[in-house]
Amino acid sequence: MAIIEMPRKKRGRNKIGLAPYVSVSRTNSSNRCQVVISISKDAMKDLGWVCGDRAKVAYDDESHFITLTRTGTSFGYTLNGRSKENKARGCCILSSIRFPSTEGIRPVSYTGLGKDDCVINGPSITFVMPGQS
Repeated sequence: MAIIEMPRKKRGRNKIGLAPYVSVSRTNSSNRCQVVISISKDAMKDLGWVCGDRAKVAYDDESHFITLTRTGTSFGYTLNGRSKENKARGCCILSSIRFPSTEGIRPVSYTGLGKDDCVINGPSITFVMPGQS
């Protein structure tokens, strides 16, 4: 597994040269820790996903693989995106999924994963959840 460290941005509108394909991090909400999976614009294009789509999260606690699969129903976690405009729904931009950490999934600090670390199979993406061994 290749781990990509993100250098600190300089002032101005400089872009980071090696943006991760998928990144995993955590955030502390009011009473619980949440796992945040960010999906890059390139990954969204490769998967055929857009903001507002729903995805289910499946975790294998033995092999530590996590799979995100797009669902056609109203169930699952929503892909939330950020845009300069408020109309990000339906756009193919950087998006994220947040879900509460459970007994099986431990929250990790920011870890970026490259395209080589992910397996895309139709409308789903699978990768090893970092920091679970």
